[in-house]
Amino acid sequence: MVDNNMGNPETLGEAFSILNKDKYLNDDETKIYKNMVGLRNILSHEYINIDKKIIYNILKNNLIDIKKFVIFVNDNFI
Repeated sequence: MVDNNMGNPETLGEAFSILNKDKYLNDDETKIYKNMVGLRNILSHEYINIDKKIIYNILKNNLIDIKKFVIFVNDNFI
């Protein structure tokens, strides 16, 4: 993002907001990716209290979002 003069976000959530503002992401994609960041934060900081069934269902039912994100990054920034 810095290389593309889009700004220097301090958080992942802020990065997605910038990508949305610059029309790389639509509102729905921005919300999904911010939710993915939230899940990552829970997994990395609150792993003791995680309900494994909930995590399994999130991953099982939303794997396409992860795939879309990888394709988005590859197509736009690599």
